[in-house]
Amino acid sequence: MLILSLCGSPSIRNNIAQVAKAMGATIVFLDEKEEDIVAHVAEARPAIFLIELQEDFVDWQHIIWSLKTNPATRRLGIIGVAAQYLSPIFQRAKDLLINDVVLLDDTEKQRQQLKTAILEHARPSDLQLQSLLKETSPQRLPPLAIKGLQEFNAQQYYEAHETLEAAWVEESGPMRDLYRGILQIAVAYYHILRGNYRGAQKMFLRSLQWLEPLPDVWCGINIAKFREDVHQARQHLETLGPDKISDYDKCLLKPIEFNLQES
Repeated sequence: MLILSLCGSPSIRNNIAQVAKAMGATIVFLDEKEEDIVAHVAEARPAIFLIELQEDFVDWQHIIWSLKTNPATRRLGIIGVAAQYLSPIFQRAKDLLINDVVLLDDTEKQRQQLKTAILEHARPSDLQLQSLLKETSPQRLPPLAIKGLQEFNAQQYYEAHETLEAAWVEESGPMRDLYRGILQIAVAYYHILRGNYRGAQKMFLRSLQWLEPLPDVWCGINIAKFREDVHQARQHLETLGPDKISDYDKCLLKPIEFNLQES
């Protein structure tokens, strides 16, 4: 389990570190000067995010609001921690739809409460998700999904998005995550072809939460290769920057490998 935390108080840090160690979790404390918290958190894909609720420590209200409203991070559980109870601050945090607030002093009781809150609000691990996906996988890809993949591979990205969105609407199980991840990459590639750097970057970031937890091969789709292709496509985009997107190497917009006989 990866825990990301943004806090300034040494005592708060120490208590969080003790809880993480007791849970066998990895704790990473973010730099207070981190400029793009949303991008950093989306890239790291932590199980939970802890932030200190302290009036003179960063703009925690804006950070919570940004994480809770951005499509790339809004499913993330967020827990606010503080060394002392301050009713107005705790209430403002709750108004921002924070998942929980925990008073964290130097007592074992409070550390146990933080552990309980983390276990309640943390996202499942990739291994847990993959186990669930394998148990509930359909025997074959439905026709709409196959059509969407074929459109994607023909670089008909707008059409692929529409088709996979229709497949997503019809699907009630975990295959929805697969469709959503692919259709978001279709939109990213569509933006690249139209010279929209910011739009492509947004979609790359949003897709991480759907694609990264998936098994390497699922329903005949080589997801591991697809992830690697997407990573290279994104790296190339970032290397060029917004001013040189017209020089983008279209060969990096690779098709998805899939085998219908294995789906």
